[in-house]
Amino acid sequence: MNEMLAAAQKKSHIMDTAVRQYGKVSLKEYVKQFRPYQGKPLQPPDDFLLFSREYIETLLGKEIALESEKVLRFPLLNTANHHGVDYFPPSVQGNLLFWKALKENGIETNYLPVCSFGIVSLSNSSYARGITSYSSCDHPFRVPIFPKAMENKMVRNVPAFTEEQVLHTISRLDTEFQKTTATKEIRQVLETHYLNKKVLEQNRYGDQAVLINTMLSGEMYPEGDLPQMIYMEMEPIINRLLLKDLKDENTLIYRILYDKRVLGQLKRQIKEGNPFLTTTFFWGTDYAGRRYALDFCDDGRMRGVTLAGKQVELPASAKDIASLIEQGEVVPSGYTMAIVLSFARGYTWLGGYFQGDYLPAWQKGTAAAFAKAEEYRTWAETILRYNCAGYISGPVFVLSRSGNGFLTPAGPLEIIRSGGINSAVLDNLMEATVGDAHRMSLSCSYPELVPPTERSEGWCHKVGAQLLKSYGKQVVFKARSIQE
Repeated sequence: MNEMLAAAQKKSHIMDTAVRQYGKVSLKEYVKQFRPYQGKPLQPPDDFLLFSREYIETLLGKEIALESEKVLRFPLLNTANHHGVDYFPPSVQGNLLFWKALKENGIETNYLPVCSFGIVSLSNSSYARGITSYSSCDHPFRVPIFPKAMENKMVRNVPAFTEEQVLHTISRLDTEFQKTTATKEIRQVLETHYLNKKVLEQNRYGDQAVLINTMLSGEMYPEGDLPQMIYMEMEPIINRLLLKDLKDENTLIYRILYDKRVLGQLKRQIKEGNPFLTTTFFWGTDYAGRRYALDFCDDGRMRGVTLAGKQVELPASAKDIASLIEQGEVVPSGYTMAIVLSFARGYTWLGGYFQGDYLPAWQKGTAAAFAKAEEYRTWAETILRYNCAGYISGPVFVLSRSGNGFLTPAGPLEIIRSGGINSAVLDNLMEATVGDAHRMSLSCSYPELVPPTERSEGWCHKVGAQLLKSYGKQVVFKARSIQE
């Protein structure tokens, strides 16, 4: 198992750093390190708070929106999650680590806002296309709701699933899938949450996912001493921030796009070999709702090639981009989101396997581009003060018994089946060291990070058996106990 952990570490610099530096430290101690930048940001965050509150209120009501706003005033965000109904153990359990990190900073909440991103496809690692159970040691047990033809569509562009689609999925559980504990759990979730009247009234899958994630977290933490999760799909919020910033020449994103000195410095760094910097400030959206890269060119145009091979050229003035955003023809890239929300408005991001590589590179590259011009020196200095290497989504500390008796990381279905988790159980489980938590996560991290051609033969069973041997007493069966 250690060999497989080492192979995963080679693929994720931030995971490797965490295991090497904090491997013998408990998760309880590990989360104490996360502190946001407390200085004055380049742009005030009031608009982000307003837009977030309005977004949450529309879906979940005023009370939850106001409680969430209290948390969002503290400039520390969990930005590791892909949008969709989240069954991925590293992100689901990472949310709890984030909650503990906030508590260490004196932030108490019954509703935990987490940032999730919809520019990923339906077939992303958390399988937004359908439902995933980790009850099998062989592979995740997946039941699709959306057809395979839609798997490359960006989550943000997916229409709401219908009652007919859910009922069809339920019927297929009896005919196309082996009847197991997993199918019983999936049936219950489909009947209880996916057929919920308010869920079916939504027009977008992204909005449906927000509602279902909140309901699932309520079942995972039934005693109410752990928070309900509020997944904020970031594109609708950041789009509004962008529309506002593109009207103001004094904003960070405006100067990056339209001060040729700054843009030129960024492009120079790309030529010099910074692998994470890119002039893809925006993704284009093709006819099927899939994304393609757009290069922000020196002549004031954006150019790209769709997945179908069609060459696209779009105007790139501030007014034109605003119009394209409103029409849904372009969406902000991750880099642009970081500029608008982190570098400009002062929010420290905590991420997953890869953010600790690309976000510091974006930070250093952006600061270096501004530092070349005297009037931007203070901007560059402010950007460099953020800690961009925060890593919180990856460790796993809640395990579940698989169908063949081995252990696997627990997602929502497994936690609900166990009776849920309360605060006392969470405290006990977080005694696990960072090193152990990454061994517990191998069933998820190893296939996520290591290509099939490089994986150890029979790795699934090897990991499951070793987890049982090493951590068998940490299986969650009852909310008040971590004992078998």
